[in-house]
Amino acid sequence: MVRSTDFVMWPDCNYAPWDREVSLYAAHFLVEAEKNGYALNRLARDRVFSFLKRWAMSTNDTVSAYACHTLALAGKPEKDRMLRLYDASTNLTLLSRSRLARAFALTGDRRRAETLLAANIAPSSVKDAAFAVLALLEIDPDDSRILPLISYLDRQRDRERLSWGTTGYNAHALLAIGAYYRHHPAKSGEKFVVWHKLSLPKPSDVKDESRGISIVRRYLTPEGGEADLSKLALGEMLIAELAIKVDDTRELSDLVIEDLFPACLEPVHGGLVPPSMDQGKWVMRSDARDDRMLVFSKKFTLAKGEEATFRYPVRVVSAGDYILPGPSVEAMYHPDLHARRAPCRISVRR
Repeated sequence: MVRSTDFVMWPDCNYAPWDREVSLYAAHFLVEAEKNGYALNRLARDRVFSFLKRWAMSTNDTVSAYACHTLALAGKPEKDRMLRLYDASTNLTLLSRSRLARAFALTGDRRRAETLLAANIAPSSVKDAAFAVLALLEIDPDDSRILPLISYLDRQRDRERLSWGTTGYNAHALLAIGAYYRHHPAKSGEKFVVWHKLSLPKPSDVKDESRGISIVRRYLTPEGGEADLSKLALGEMLIAELAIKVDDTRELSDLVIEDLFPACLEPVHGGLVPPSMDQGKWVMRSDARDDRMLVFSKKFTLAKGEEATFRYPVRVVSAGDYILPGPSVEAMYHPDLHARRAPCRISVRR
């Protein structure tokens, strides 16, 4: 998924019209992997360093600081750009100062690294705390500010989900905590085993949920009427319509809609259904699998009271009575923004 200019989300894409931070994140963790003994594909490695050098010169200080950090981690520092960022460091966020401080520490310039993190460190996110830990460990592994930052990361972990909420937050938190224990190996003591059991809930126990966004699914006949889910016929084709709304007008990005199929429905491939009017404005990609439909969004603005809709065809393939799972929507990098619908029943006659 690496191209000559950045990373893409799917192997069949050749461009990435989304946040540059995603590609910087991927480049960073590839370099971390290489430093820990994993061999990288040579072509991919060369491409990563090529676009990191370009991004180091970006006028966006956040992009530039992260690129400089990763190049320094790889032993290829852009010192001139690092110095320019240092001279304007009063304008940098804690996250960018921490990245730049780690870059200076990795190149042996401890004085500038210390200066960048001389002020009080008050993280407001998992990434803030993680990069501050990584930088301070390079400057002084015994710095008294490290343990409070590790405690901050621990408090941010969702106890119910056993994670920090997103793959990115998980990766950054574990990277920082792992780095801490490499400098401070655990001494002898108790060990703990955690067994977490997941099971399907009873359909009656699952309720509608909406936090900042809502989702509704309708099944239509090919003529456009509402389908009666209690009297479906074997072999019938339906049009599934998914509609999302927001509580207030807002910009949305990286939404993923998941619509699970019951055993009696299968997706119909081949684009037999004209897309909804607004579909091209917000849908980046859809993926019809055997057991579900996945829809991924672009960055777009949705006004209060408006709907963003997506339609696709399904075929009724088995007779009987089934549980129809409810659809769900979640912002991949802001999991607090999510909604789901309760399941219902569906009946198919021969």
